[in-house]
This record gives sequence, structure tokens and C-alpha cells, in this order.
Amino acid sequence: FDRLSFVITKSFPSFPLMTKLYGSCATGFALNTSDVDIAISGFGFMDRMDVVLFLQSAHEKLSKFAWITSITPIYSASIPVLKLDIDPSIDSETVVEQYKKLKNEKLKLNLTKEEKEDSPQSIKVDLTVEYLDAIGGTSHLGILSTEFVLSMNKKYSSLYTITVILKRFLRERGFLNNHLGGLSSYSLTVLLVAYFKHHSDLGFVKSLTSLLEFFGRKFDPQKTGINLGLPDNTFFELPIVDAAPLTMFDTINFGRNIGQNSQKFKQIQQEFSKAADYFEEFKTTLTDILSKISWVSIKTLDDLKARKDPGLLKYLSTNTIEEVVQKV
Repeated sequence: FDRLSFVITKSFPSFPLMTKLYGSCATGFALNTSDVDIAISGFGFMDRMDVVLFLQSAHEKLSKFAWITSITPIYSASIPVLKLDIDPSIDSETVVEQYKKLKNEKLKLNLTKEEKEDSPQSIKVDLTVEYLDAIGGTSHLGILSTEFVLSMNKKYSSLYTITVILKRFLRERGFLNNHLGGLSSYSLTVLLVAYFKHHSDLGFVKSLTSLLEFFGRKFDPQKTGINLGLPDNTFFELPIVDAAPLTMFDTINFGRNIGQNSQKFKQIQQEFSKAADYFEEFKTTLTDILSKISWVSIKTLDDLKARKDPGLLKYLSTNTIEEVVQKV
């Protein structure tokens, strides 16, 4: 982040530019495979063409650095973006020389030898532009959605844990991608917030099992919509049977159905239902185990096994500790 921020701000000295982290890396909801979302801010009012022209110029400047291994522009996206692949193990001599001249000890521009050994070979970064709209507010829905998620995380104590669990659950099944018919990370969070607005937070174990049962077995997306902007009932009856796979509105997308591309939502519901079946089958054992801890770890299960926890020992007669962790 520091290296890219440094290059962007120094490449356009005539603009008072800043960079902002947003998305799952900013909320803390990121998986180890999550993209890093960075917005370039410091502009006044801009139209779409201005944004594209700036990103084209940024593309040209960034292409000179060897540690940026590829740049893919998508100017037709709802938010124009440069998709970068970055190899953090490649040092940038140009950046280092500029860094030495500035003598800015706060920036971390290159990794240590030990950090390089542990770092991924490629980090995917989405680079976008934040500018002001006609009334002086931010036009960047990614930044607005980040602020929304952070506020909801303060309100619902189990939201973070359940979101991260279900993000991994959907990713492993190929459903954590809105462009491929699944749910985006943000859409998943909106779905969970809708649930928590009308169901008590019982702790992440009981809330997770109840949530899987609700969306897997009870919620009918052809008859029921979701709207976080409604004051009384987030879930509302659709006037007619809806052809959209999922009708879902948040409070920042100005009436746009953020579920309209989730063509695989029925399949997601089926997977939720299967997971609910699994938890139901081992409800007594798993609830007893999981209620004692805030996060499942092999060490914790080893400790329970050493104490000869009867429920766990019975369950482990057909499942290894590693399989318990993987299934949960």
C-alpha cells in the first residue's frame, strides 16, 4: 500500500492526491485471497471521461515499474478500474532512490528478506478514483459501502465472524463472485445485516446455524425481497413473483437491486441447507464444543480431547481433529 501510494502521489505532483484503502481489507473482513481495494482521492468534481483519462495516464506511469507485473484496465465498469498484479518480492530501485532523498522513515516501500519468504507471489489490487459528485459528496460506492459495513460491525457482534466463515464457505464452492452469478462480499454482508435486523444475536454459533436454516430453507427470493432502507420490516412481500434471482436493496445504491446478477442464489440456498443439515446432525456436540471458544483451532480441540470431553470423543471416533476443523 505504501509503495503504490508513494508512486501515485509523486507521479502527479500537480494534484494534492491521497490514497484510501476500502473494501474487505479496510473492514477487516478479508480472506487471504481477497483483492486489495485502493481509491485515489483529492479531486474535485469529475465526470466519467475525466476519470478514464486520469486512469489512462496512471496506467502509463505505473507500467514502468517491474514490481507491477500486469495492468488490466476496465473503463466500462460501473466504477472504472485498473486491475493490478503486484509482486511484492521485487524491489523498486526507482522508488528506493526517491525514498532516500525524502528520508521519510514512516513509509515501508520494500520488504525485508524474511518478509519476502513469507509473502505471496502476487497481490491483486483494484485501483479506482474517488471524486466529488454535484453536491460535494463522495461518488465512490466502494468507500460508502465500507463505511456502512464498519458501522454494522459495531452494531452486531457476530457479524464479522459469520461473514468471514460464509465468505470462505462460498469461495470454496465458487459462489463468492457476483460477476459469475454468485454473491459479492458486500451483497453477502447486506444479506446478513438484513437477518440480524430481525433476529436476536445469539452468539455466532447459534446465529450461524439459525441463519443457514433461514436462508437455506425458509427464505423464498421469488416472493420476498430485502430492503435495508425500510423502517419497519427489512423483508417485504414482492407484489408479483419476481423473475430476478434475488431482490435486495441497501441504503447507498440509490434503488439499484444489488442481487439482480446473483443467478446462482438458488444453488447458494441449497448449500446453506446442506450446511444446516450438517449442524443439525451434530448439533449437541458441536454447539457444546464451539460455545466454549471464540474461534475453532486444532489446539483447542486437542485440549478438549486431552480432557476426554465425552461429546467430542464420541464425535472423533469417526472424524479426525483436522476434519472437524475443516468441516466447521
